[in-house]
Amino acid sequence: MKTNTGSYPVGVQAPWKLKKVVSPDKKFAKILLLPFTFVFQHIFRYWMEEMVELVMKGGGNRQCVRLINVTEENHQINDTGAYVEKKITGEDYALVCGVCSEKVD
Repeated sequence: MKTNTGSYPVGVQAPWKLKKVVSPDKKFAKILLLPFTFVFQHIFRYWMEEMVELVMKGGGNRQCVRLINVTEENHQINDTGAYVEKKITGEDYALVCGVCSEKVD
């Protein structure tokens, strides 16, 4: 596995926040659709190249992520199999989570 020796991916000193309000229908479906630009700017730029390439290949390839509910005082961590994967058609991606909160971090 390659190590980060240049400016890509961007080094992260602490977890970064992605705040997104989740509508009731998306909460029920447990899927958030994210456009490629959003995914690249807020997710892919922090990952190692191999991780990005795996997800971009599609075909069910996915990368696990950790979600934190920022609506709760205790910042409850959601480690129930959340992951990012490419949609079968188009350039968008899906953030799939077992339990989606009103906001995810």
